[in-house]
Amino acid sequence: MQYALFSQRQPKVAASSVAQALGLEDRFAYWHGRSGQRYLFTRVPADELEHYSDSLVLVVKKADQSELVWSGQLDQDGQMLSAGLPKPMPEDCVVLLHFLATGDEDRKAAFDDLALCAA
Repeated sequence: MQYALFSQRQPKVAASSVAQALGLEDRFAYWHGRSGQRYLFTRVPADELEHYSDSLVLVVKKADQSELVWSGQLDQDGQMLSAGLPKPMPEDCVVLLHFLATGDEDRKAAFDDLALCAA
């Protein structure tokens, strides 16, 4: 379940307070969609994407993880549904995945919410 705690049009990126307390703020980040819902993303190695499925994918600048470079989706079989994933991955970028979308419709709704926000 997503929580609509903020209502801003700009994507807002912040680490969770638990991640900050544990010193893992570079591993987890919240992105806020246009609707105000926040989405928790986990940083994963770019060369391990084939091990994941049914998730949203963001490629962001490494510096503060707030500059979006590319976005896409992995289906339930781990197939990329969006074209244009940077290969090789630029050295100044990292990959973030959102695992909490439950199924195709929820994942697409979250993707659209974030896409509208980044537009």
